[in-house]
Amino acid sequence: MEKLSVQGLYHRFGYAEILRNIHLDLHRGDTLSIIGPSGGGKSTLLKLCAGLLDIQEGSIECSFASSTIAFQEPRLLPWKNTIDNIALGLLHQKTPLKEAIHRSKEIASRFGLKECDFEKFPKDLSGGMRQRVSLARALVGNPTLLFLDEPFSALDIGIKKELSTLLLEYLQENRATLFLITHDPREAIALSDKILLLKADPGEIIHTFELSTPALERNESYLLEESARLLAHPLVVQTFTWELR
Repeated sequence: MEKLSVQGLYHRFGYAEILRNIHLDLHRGDTLSIIGPSGGGKSTLLKLCAGLLDIQEGSIECSFASSTIAFQEPRLLPWKNTIDNIALGLLHQKTPLKEAIHRSKEIASRFGLKECDFEKFPKDLSGGMRQRVSLARALVGNPTLLFLDEPFSALDIGIKKELSTLLLEYLQENRATLFLITHDPREAIALSDKILLLKADPGEIIHTFELSTPALERNESYLLEESARLLAHPLVVQTFTWELR
């Protein structure tokens, strides 16, 4: 079975301890969010799990067949148009050009991009459209593990909700796994079945919240109610109060 297992993970930048004794397991089909204050090590943990940073102490074992990552910034190549940006990963995997372009156009359309947008370069796209391209690029290769580092934080409420729904549909259809970093409790509740609270200085998991209602059945009332409950939890209040000091 495909699995990501993190055991006894510690990490430092110089003399500063960033992460302390992190343990987590993620199986195929799981959806996990990590919330916590800025500078608490959330993005560092994601980068370690995604293989973008070297492990200093502890272990990370990943048996997922394929994984991909999308960041808060779309990170599109400015000299390539929409479809060429989406097709990058497919072409890197030696997918035939014609097939790569066809699949890229299909997922671009699914993510709300029109044919008139296909030949546009990043400078000609709005922020929301660039983020659509970024997510389409991340998903076009059908990864079984998706790492997301606050991909919706700069978007307005309407676009955020639309892209979240599209992402949930992809996760359900492909039984894919989600590892999400977010500052937004509502976003965590909308997209994940398990939420880990990471306190800062150093980053350490201090609580786990679990949600049993299927993600696609969580309406606006549910999200508001559960967000209020999460924000009122004493450990959440304490953790984010530390950020304000």
